Amino acid sequence: MISYIESMQTVMQMDRASKLHGSMLEGMNVQGATGLTHAQAATLKALGAIAQ
Repeated sequence: MISYIESMQTVMQMDRASKLHGSMLEGMNVQGATGLTHAQAATLKALGAIAQ
């Protein structure tokens, strides 16, 4: 199981990379994703993911 810190490190690395290439999460549908805390889901949405 991935810890919250590990998942946030991954998201932050992806965010740094996206500044060069556009958001890697932009438009990614996270509806129905399981195992995420509210903070993790909010972070994904802030980075461009959507929940439809």
